[in-house]
Amino acid sequence: MNDREPSPEKRLLKIIEGQEDKPPIAGPIKEVGNKYFSLGSLKARLSFLKGNFKKGFTRSTGSVFELKTINFVLKICIFLAVVALGISLNMEITDLKNKGLLKRAEFTSANVGEIDAIASLLEPKDYYLDKVGKRDLFSLADEMARKKEAAFKEQAKQDRLSPIQEVTEGFKLVGISWSDKPDAIIEDTRLQKTYFVQRGHMINDVKIQAIFRDKIILRYGTEEIELR
Repeated sequence: MNDREPSPEKRLLKIIEGQEDKPPIAGPIKEVGNKYFSLGSLKARLSFLKGNFKKGFTRSTGSVFELKTINFVLKICIFLAVVALGISLNMEITDLKNKGLLKRAEFTSANVGEIDAIASLLEPKDYYLDKVGKRDLFSLADEMARKKEAAFKEQAKQDRLSPIQEVTEGFKLVGISWSDKPDAIIEDTRLQKTYFVQRGHMINDVKIQAIFRDKIILRYGTEEIELR
């Protein structure tokens, strides 16, 4: 048997000694726990996290730069689209204006013949200016005044009483007594007199021309009038 190998007795002794020394095993475990929760391990972990944060920030910075580039390109596209839209609208408005002018020119050319025909019927402007210059505005006013006065006189003449109306103005037929020779009663309201008359009688210069059942005829000169 090799001298270096321990004898069975020594092995048994080591086993016994090892069982007695088991409680101190917690020491290495404690050391391992302290290893993970020590100040140095915390510093290492913070350093690791800091490095990862820097890497992530670098990546995110690249993404932000890409977003800024995309936004810039989009702004340029929108600006170009607005400019193109403005140019298109300007061209449309110009086209519409040109069409309107063209239609107006067509309308003018279509009606120029009618305008010439109407103008040919009119006298030169000097003719009308001469007429206006020769007319006296004051004479026009006098003429209107004369016409108004003549109309007033005509109306007054119509409203004026005739001679027979003037002399019989106050006469009033009171009644008629009908017979072979009918009688009539006439009252003069102006003189407050009552007359009993028959056909042919006179009241001043007024003659009883005829007597009917419902009226009498009076005559003055060549005029006649009825009383009812």
